[in-house]
Amino acid sequence: MSVVADVFREHWHKCKDELQRRLPGPVFTAACEVIPRVLRCKTEASGFATLRCACGHTEHVCFTCKARFCPVCGAANAVRGGEAAKGRLLDVGHRHMVFTIPEELRPLFFEERRLLKLLADSAARALLEVVDQRCRAFRVLPGIICTVQTFGRALNFHPHVHVLVTEGGPQGERLWQPVHHFPAPSVCRRFQRHLLTGLRTRFQGNRAVLQLIERCFEQYQGFRANVMPRYRNAKMAAAYCCRYTGRPPISESRIAAYDGEKVTC
Repeated sequence: MSVVADVFREHWHKCKDELQRRLPGPVFTAACEVIPRVLRCKTEASGFATLRCACGHTEHVCFTCKARFCPVCGAANAVRGGEAAKGRLLDVGHRHMVFTIPEELRPLFFEERRLLKLLADSAARALLEVVDQRCRAFRVLPGIICTVQTFGRALNFHPHVHVLVTEGGPQGERLWQPVHHFPAPSVCRRFQRHLLTGLRTRFQGNRAVLQLIERCFEQYQGFRANVMPRYRNAKMAAAYCCRYTGRPPISESRIAAYDGEKVTC
């Protein structure tokens, strides 16, 4: 059984009120829906099938909850997500990039989770423009997959985008135009411009937020975009997708001990 599930089973009702005060309404509502599912996972409360052997022995096989947050089901969900992504990926080299935002902007995304789409869209638009700039004679359209992650390794709220982009794109119907260089300064500047412009449109009339946006325009010369390793083919790129889609925030392997009160990682 899952250690994380044990923690929730023993402490969920104690911390529920505190979480309601700390979390935005829609996030708390989602937690109230998924936590009971996790607690029922692989128990008879989730339903079960009875297997009977010819010798007379019977065995109950309990159903899983299928929730992405569940530490038991999350790994299987991640594998399925990676397989689904592999079917959409071109079998070419892919570049991995991570786009992050300044800490002062994070509260906007914490309170309004629908803004996370703007985060992914801004990263994709920045990459499309950079590729366009490098292929002016013949326009190419790269393949891009964005995965938004809202937490960091320390489980703090840290929204960022993992991006897979093909190293090039089709030129016409038959010719493949390679693009191996993604200049980080240009990507960073374009990402900042698209994100802040989108936030400015979203928060028209909110003077405090608009002032924050203007300060970010003045203070930063581009938001961070880390150019990560290259994946040689679709299989390797899909394996990367498995790490960031459909999995719970913390892996069971990170939990060293749990004594009923404290978790040691």
